[in-house]
Amino acid sequence: MKLYHVINSLRFGGAENLVVDLLVQFNATVEGKIVIILLDGVETPLKRKLSEHKNINIVSLGTSLYSPNIFIQLIKLLKDADVIHVHLFPALYWVSLTHFFSCNKAKLIFTEHSTENNRRNKLIFKILDRIIYNQFYKIVCISNSTQSNLLKHIGLGYENVCTIINNGVNLKQIDDSIALNRTEIACNKNDIILLQVASFRAAKDQPTVLKALSKLPQNVKLVFIGEGPSLKSCQSLAAKLNIEKRVHFLGIKSNVGDYMKMSDIIVVSSNYEGFGIVAVEGMACRKPVIASNVPGLSEVVINHGVLFEKGNSEELKNKIVQLINNQLLYEQISDKCFLRSRAFNIKLVAQSYLNLYKK
Repeated sequence: MKLYHVINSLRFGGAENLVVDLLVQFNATVEGKIVIILLDGVETPLKRKLSEHKNINIVSLGTSLYSPNIFIQLIKLLKDADVIHVHLFPALYWVSLTHFFSCNKAKLIFTEHSTENNRRNKLIFKILDRIIYNQFYKIVCISNSTQSNLLKHIGLGYENVCTIINNGVNLKQIDDSIALNRTEIACNKNDIILLQVASFRAAKDQPTVLKALSKLPQNVKLVFIGEGPSLKSCQSLAAKLNIEKRVHFLGIKSNVGDYMKMSDIIVVSSNYEGFGIVAVEGMACRKPVIASNVPGLSEVVINHGVLFEKGNSEELKNKIVQLINNQLLYEQISDKCFLRSRAFNIKLVAQSYLNLYKK
């Protein structure tokens, strides 16, 4: 099998993590050629991680995501593919157009990673997306909510093209993680550490977590892992709320599991989320996960972790206080979260995709 994955980049994000974990699994099980094409070939920890696997070919186009040169390069690169698996926009559009004009016979698969995107607010993209998605053999949705929201956008006529494969994480890698010493972030055993792992952009809603922290006791500290366009505004908000000494902005880290095991509570405050890989990773570390009650994410967390109304910092604060003040509840939620995480093993996810490739 000549298997190609195409994605915008391997920057920090859930889709990017999934692709890397899948390719590592395929590297051990798939006979043939495995290639990942990055429209933006910027160096990142995820790209370096993938480069350690010598049988996975990494092709970086190193250009703007909207450069017409992408079309020409993809026609050349994908001509011998058996399966082309695409992730995210605009890679979605580029591969669909390439496939149409080159008459390539490869099987096209797209994974829909989100319940919302900016294109769905514009009529022109509703029309264009129907044409683009029509090129694909299968559209894989990572949750029930992801599928239902997509079908509202492109029409129920695509029901037979869509299928659901939940995301997964490398449970062994997380199980092998070792908690960092709290002194590395100037915290001690009496501190309560909240952790959020997410890129800094509006969809992840870090301001709600900062506002909740400002209402919590002084021994509650907050750690952010991630980078992005809203980082500076969040740092400014922390200063405005007079909590900057209790907030640690650590940037991108490759050993997220070590930080999760050091922490007490994992917070996922997204305004929308297709699935919630970070929530599963936190659960796998046997930590209570508090997440916003939004489609996709709630499917993962409900009845196991704790949900709060998105954007409601007061309710988030109250949920955190409940866990801090009730050790029995804390342990019960932690155990339920851990058991829930076992359902999302990347090995099972990889096998589901392989079955789809071979159909």
